[in-house]
Amino acid sequence: MNKVLFYVLVVLALVLAGYNAYLIDFSNFFADKNFVATVSAIAALAAVILLLILKISKKIEAQIKR
Repeated sequence: MNKVLFYVLVVLALVLAGYNAYLIDFSNFFADKNFVATVSAIAALAAVILLLILKISKKIEAQIKR
């Protein structure tokens, strides 16, 4: 995976998580409209975690091949 693509995807996922966290109404947290924003924010953070795991696994793979 290209370094630029990796960082673009991480930044994009963080922006999406931030935007969805902004949409959450914390005064009425259990409202129906908050469900979509909450799930979307969690999914975006999960995408960041998966991208970081991919980067770490690529580093380990490069170390093993040396």
